[in-house]
Amino acid sequence: MDWISSLSHIVIVGNCQAQFLEGIFAIAGTVPVEKLAPNFTLTDADRDHVLEKLDAASFIFFQRTADEFKQEWLRSRWITERYAGKSLIWPNVYFDGYFPGTRYIYNSSGKLQSPLDEYHLAPVLQAWKEGQDEAQALKRLHEDTCGTPDPFAASLQNLRDRERDCSIPMSDFIEREIYKTKCFYTPNHPHTYVLVELAKRLAEAANVPLNVEKALTWPYHLDRIDLPVFHWIEQKYKLSFSGRGLYKGVSIDAIEGARVTVGAPCIYDPQTLVQKFYSIYRAAL
Repeated sequence: MDWISSLSHIVIVGNCQAQFLEGIFAIAGTVPVEKLAPNFTLTDADRDHVLEKLDAASFIFFQRTADEFKQEWLRSRWITERYAGKSLIWPNVYFDGYFPGTRYIYNSSGKLQSPLDEYHLAPVLQAWKEGQDEAQALKRLHEDTCGTPDPFAASLQNLRDRERDCSIPMSDFIEREIYKTKCFYTPNHPHTYVLVELAKRLAEAANVPLNVEKALTWPYHLDRIDLPVFHWIEQKYKLSFSGRGLYKGVSIDAIEGARVTVGAPCIYDPQTLVQKFYSIYRAAL
């Protein structure tokens, strides 16, 4: 494999999933990985530095971005045109079928923080908007479809749509796995083995070695926030696994209007979680 020794390095560009892939290739691959900050933190001041790394790379593993992404030079279409032949585009591995409608709330300061960090749960938020009390919000958290009667199909179709201009698909794998085990902590934070599968597919497409067994030993997990499967989802799809019914989130240390300060890891039961959300919404919305 003399050709492998002639490869300079791989650059992986994307969000927190890209940083996870960097770690996987660093411990389980043989080609050096040049590290980059997450794409959403990069500005035009980083352009020359980033493009210098991309110019020199043997392969670029680039997470798909829309044509409206804030920096043109970080749009996947721009990358594939400039680096044709050495760029592989992969999708943001996203599935919200276990907890449909989970979303961010934006305000003038950015994302409104919550007991689930940046995440807000659609049934609770909708109950608040409709003037319902906490008991009604709790009931809706367990039962309300929020207008998405078949969330597995809807989320998978969303992923397929975003894969159409990608080199590497993942929807086929996700569709097989979602019934076997809860393979996402949050909509955009998959379990380790899911991202190892993505790394495997990237490595095979680039024809670079990757030790999958070693990759699976990567000790980091994207589980800072861990949402249980909504109860009605478990029932609808007759899932053989069950969520704990508890939410792994963060403590709320202060609420000052729309400014919410979060702290250490914290486990919430559903009732306490709804109470925390309502405390924030009373102050911020």
